[in-house]
Order: sequence, then structure tokens, then C-alpha cells
Amino acid sequence: MRNGWTVFDLLWLVVFVGGGLAIGGRVHGSVGAVVGACLGFGLLSALGRLLRQEAERQPPCQCGVVGSPFKTSHDQKIKMIVSTCSSCGRVYAQQRGSIWNEVLPDGHLTPIMRRTFLGGWKSIEKNSV
Repeated sequence: MRNGWTVFDLLWLVVFVGGGLAIGGRVHGSVGAVVGACLGFGLLSALGRLLRQEAERQPPCQCGVVGSPFKTSHDQKIKMIVSTCSSCGRVYAQQRGSIWNEVLPDGHLTPIMRRTFLGGWKSIEKNSV
């Protein structure tokens, strides 16, 4: 994951906030401009969250390699999406789109992460399972 802003990021911020500022200012003066700028920023933020969720369909692998691509297939027998890390070879199974399980060598599933309400991933504590 990258840190900081790029020129492209700043351009989108200026377009959304500036557009809201201009439209709101034309409709209702200075109060409308402030409200329009806030709405523009809120729209940009919501769009960013939506795009981030698409990028994080699968959580990172336990091996710690950032951005490791997964080879994904659908297993009809267990009715889960099976993903294999291309870096370390660990196998994961995803059920109902919200639970990320590691498939152990003996075939048992160990829940590792779950999808939160806003679409991110959260570790499942070993004690709570």
C-alpha cells in the first residue's frame, strides 16, 4: 500500500470539492458553497471506499508478502471459493464472502479473517473461535 498523495489524487480532490463549491455557490451563495464543497468531498470519499472494497476482495496472505496474487477457483464439492497464494502456496477457502479460512494440510478449515460491515478485513481472535 502506498503512502502520500499523487498529483492524480490531488486532481480528483480539486475536481470534486471545487465542483461542489462552484455549484453550491451558484445555487445558494457562500453557505451553499460550503455545503457543496462538503458534499463533493463526501462523494469522493464514498467513491474511494467503494473502489477500495473492490481492490480488497481477498485479504493479504499470512506469509506477509504484500500484493501477493492468488490463484482462485470455485470448488463445487465444498461450495467455496478456493484461493492459493502464489508466493508461499498456502490454500484458503472463502465462504459466504465474509469468512476467510486457511485450509490445513489435513483438510480442516481455520477461520483467519472476516469481512467487516464497511468491506475491510479484520483478524479473528484465536480465543473467540
